[in-house]
Amino acid sequence: MQEINLTLKSKKPDGNHEIKGVSALFLGSIGTIAETSVLQLEAFNRAFVNFNIGWRWSEEEYTQMLKQAGGRRRIKDYAAKKNLVLSEAEIIEIHQCKTDIFSELLVTREIKAREGVPEIIKNCAEKNIKLGWVTTTSDQNVKAIKDATSNQIDFSLFSTIITEDDVKNPKPAPDSYLKALQKLGIDAGEAVAVEDSNSGVSSAKSASVICIAVPGEYGYLQDFTYADISLSDLHCLTLSH
Repeated sequence: MQEINLTLKSKKPDGNHEIKGVSALFLGSIGTIAETSVLQLEAFNRAFVNFNIGWRWSEEEYTQMLKQAGGRRRIKDYAAKKNLVLSEAEIIEIHQCKTDIFSELLVTREIKAREGVPEIIKNCAEKNIKLGWVTTTSDQNVKAIKDATSNQIDFSLFSTIITEDDVKNPKPAPDSYLKALQKLGIDAGEAVAVEDSNSGVSSAKSASVICIAVPGEYGYLQDFTYADISLSDLHCLTLSH
């Protein structure tokens, strides 16, 4: 089993990996818990229909947009690209509609936790490694994911959950991770983050946190070379104090 010292980098994606000296594991987005990109895209497009703005994002377009965190920011940037003037209130309203639709879809569709996630959460709890969820999404989306995967993941094991409402500057700024570290009372050198987007990796690394990339279904176009290691799932990862 390969050991990754917290002060060193490893880029080898194959084999098993162990990281020692870990006090906390941070899961960095909805996509690190469960693969929901297809549902997110469907929710966006249904919201656009409701507001009659003539948009329909393709998988290719959405894949490109995922390089940047935050649904409201994607709507704002796309509107600028299409020379459509939307007020901040309109952007918030469209995004809230998307969030409501996404929550409804999570209730009606079968959602599975990503490979290795329930196991590593359980293992961390057994080893007294603190757990945190550090995301740029809303409290509503967090609740929806928790409800959809509660039969697979015990969210009571998490010591902290950081959402978009907890920080002024979202990812790729380091604020979310700095807030999580502060709440848990640990140093960056004791933590490991798992992220599925380039902006998430940048956020963790800017906070001096070791970061493991686990690209999602629509993450194949993103550059994860800034991550300490990139894995297809968390089955091959072991953490210990």
